Amino acid sequence: MADSQENKQKEQNDVSEKNFMIEKIKERPVNKKKLLRRTLITVSMAVIFGLVACFTFLVLEPVISNWLYGRGTTGGIPRRSG
Repeated sequence: MADSQENKQKEQNDVSEKNFMIEKIKERPVNKKKLLRRTLITVSMAVIFGLVACFTFLVLEPVISNWLYGRGTTGGIPRRSG
């Protein structure tokens, strides 16, 4: 009888160890507050980038244009003087 009780005890321990080792990976719940915050930061950074690019182009466009095409008028319709 002692052997049968020991066998049952071992089986129960084996079953409880197997249940202990089972993993279930859960997905993290979506945190809407963090998602909204990250979205707003991304959009604001995109707007800032666009404004800086626009300002840089407006400032450097005459410089680049003069560098590429020269300072004088080359080609086009000649102007009449007075």
